Amino acid sequence: LFLAGLIALALLRKKPAAAALLVAGLFYLLMLAPASGLVKFGRQCAADRYSYFPMIGFSLLAGVAIALRAEKARGRAVLAAAALLAASLGALSWRQTGFWRDSAALWTRVAAINPDSSVAAAMAAQHLPERARAYEKLAELYFKDPGFPDAALMVASAANNAGLEALERGELSAALRLLREAARLAPDSDALWLNLAYAESKAGEPKKAAESARRALALNPDNEGARQLLGSLPGRKKR
Repeated sequence: LFLAGLIALALLRKKPAAAALLVAGLFYLLMLAPASGLVKFGRQCAADRYSYFPMIGFSLLAGVAIALRAEKARGRAVLAAAALLAASLGALSWRQTGFWRDSAALWTRVAAINPDSSVAAAMAAQHLPERARAYEKLAELYFKDPGFPDAALMVASAANNAGLEALERGELSAALRLLREAARLAPDSDALWLNLAYAESKAGEPKKAAESARRALALNPDNEGARQLLGSLPGRKKR
């Protein structure tokens, strides 16, 4: 519809300005085509960054229009309006960059704008500075909507981080609970089983530590950390 409207305008008006608008529109559509969503890249089907380069045509056209208008009687008014518009857009861009300063700021903003988005809420929770709080928030989201993309892996990662943090503080009971939850949610991760094995060995549970270490080795025979831990447990010879 957009292209049809531009062609109709160019044919009906038969003026250079209409033709220039048609060219700018064609350039926009041509440059946008690779990211139009006809062929999907990643999870997103659309993103504002896809229009950055295609907008060059319209930007040049706007610049030429301002320059032509500025040569006429009300040139100063046109330039003043253009300067005000540029300043306003610059201020909005400066404000927007504040939301893009890091992943935590970005996803917090996205979650605030889209409160019904499980993905946005999960990504925002994942970047909370308190690891235990991040896990609690993600677990809550997972309970409400276990179908959002990579839900189990995200909760497992958060549980693992919170568990390691608890382990550093010497809170063995909490560490074991969190690390076992992480391994349960992502049973194919040898790294999570190894972390659980370390925690179990520190908690004085060598049998469980050996079992977790073997799980890690079964998943990844090249996991040297699991092999060393298994050999260092009481009653076992190092290989």
